[in-house]
Amino acid sequence: MSVNFPTAHTVTRYNAGSYVAGEWTPAGTPSTTVTVNGNIQSASKSDSEEIAAAWGTHTDGLICIRSNEELLTAEKSTAKRADRLSWQGGTYEVIRASYRGTIAALAHWKCYARLVDSNAEDGGL
Repeated sequence: MSVNFPTAHTVTRYNAGSYVAGEWTPAGTPSTTVTVNGNIQSASKSDSEEIAAAWGTHTDGLICIRSNEELLTAEKSTAKRADRLSWQGGTYEVIRASYRGTIAALAHWKCYARLVDSNAEDGGL
């Protein structure tokens, strides 16, 4: 059993880049879009401080996403890009995901995402 989140959000999930004939080829078009039910809101002050401590810097445009499905973060070892979603006119990239399952009726994923700039190479602001 888990939380019944009523709002559907479209998430873009990307392919990883790869080496072709010894040369790095970045991932091309998104591999797929998935629909995830969840709740999105601006991150709280304590959430922002927690992320700042983990990243060593403050992150502007931080949101908190609670959902029944895991949102994927970037993986440097495989060059996989993080999931992205749009909310209130901005594009956000997932930077952290953790499972909250200690009480079965309230089990869900708590994810954080940062606002990205589509013109920047790595997406970050």
